[in-house]
Amino acid sequence: MQPLLEVTACSASCVRSSTVKERLAALIAWFGWFVVGTVRSAVRTLRGAGSSIAAKILAVIALVALAAMLVLLWTDVQFVARWIRGRVA
Repeated sequence: MQPLLEVTACSASCVRSSTVKERLAALIAWFGWFVVGTVRSAVRTLRGAGSSIAAKILAVIALVALAAMLVLLWTDVQFVARWIRGRVA
């Protein structure tokens, strides 16, 4: 009779750790998905005839907050790029 699950010893080399580039790519993909989903939802709410005034106000607030987040993210990216290049004191 064969065992249903065979447990074997695994050294550190068989567990593949993700690199910084892979983690950064996953973070960028997730952030893009977040931005697109938020914008699509807010635009659908603003265009919808059956949407309440409160929902439309919240959609506008979501778009303004998203724009502020993107501006702050861009300034952080510029700072990190200068830091990597060695231009930050």
